[in-house]
Amino acid sequence: LGVVGVNYLKTLVTTGFLAPYWLFVLGGLFIAVTLALPKGLMGLGLAIRSLIDRYRSRAAPIPEAAE
Repeated sequence: LGVVGVNYLKTLVTTGFLAPYWLFVLGGLFIAVTLALPKGLMGLGLAIRSLIDRYRSRAAPIPEAAE
């Protein structure tokens, strides 16, 4: 997924007025991804899963004790 994204971004950036700055854009992208996703895509999936589970546990009604 990363290779596809980088190649697509390169195609967009190198054809416009940002062409001389492509390496700066690439460096910024690597820094941003490293800071935002330190555990990679798997870590992002686990974080989303954790948020969904937390939301579901709050939304579920609390069962009443049967007497």
